Amino acid sequence: MQNYIITDGNKNNVIPAGCMPGRADMAISFICHTDNGLLTYDYNPAWNSWYPFYDDVNKTPIQCDFNGKTFKDLIAEHERIMPVDLPAQLEKAHLRFAEIFGTNCKVRPLKNHSVVYELKYSKSQNIWTLYRIYNFVITEVAERQKMLNPVNMKYKFIKQDEIKNSSLITNTLEIYDDIKDDISDNVINMPVL
Repeated sequence: MQNYIITDGNKNNVIPAGCMPGRADMAISFICHTDNGLLTYDYNPAWNSWYPFYDDVNKTPIQCDFNGKTFKDLIAEHERIMPVDLPAQLEKAHLRFAEIFGTNCKVRPLKNHSVVYELKYSKSQNIWTLYRIYNFVITEVAERQKMLNPVNMKYKFIKQDEIKNSSLITNTLEIYDDIKDDISDNVINMPVL
C-alpha cells in the first residue's frame, strides 16, 4: 500500500478511502551525512528498510480514533492527541544515542522538513498510523567509530547516487532531494571498519 508524506502541497487533500489512521506515534530522527554516504541502520530485518538513527518518543503507538477529512485535519488531531515537549524529548533521544553508541552528538534541525508527518500502513498490524517525525542533522560526534558498532544492528552507508534505488525508509527517502544540500553542510568524516 502507498504511504503518504504530508506536505504543504497535499495537506488540504481528502484522506484516501480506507486510510484513516487508528494510532498515532512520534519519533526523533538524527540524519548523519558522512564522507562515505548517509549512515543508516537496520533496526529490524523484517521491516526491509534502512533508517537514520532514530528514537521512538513513546515506545508504543497510541491507539486512537481520528475523525478528520483532510491530511491537515489529521495533523491537528495528532498535535492534540500527542502534545510534545520537544526539548525534553530531544534530551531523551540524545541519552538514547549515547546509550547505544557510547558517545554524544551535537545536532541541529533540518532547515526544511524539520517536522514530517507520514501516514503509513503496517502490514503486520493491519492498521494505519500517523507519525510525526522531528528531523535533525548530526553536526558533531565525539567518537565516530562507535557509531559503527551498534548492539544488535547492522549499519551501511548509502551513497548519494544510490539513495533513490535504496531501501531507505520512506519518510527520509521522500524528502531527500529537498534536504541533500542542507545535510551536505555537515559532512562527518567517518572511519570505515
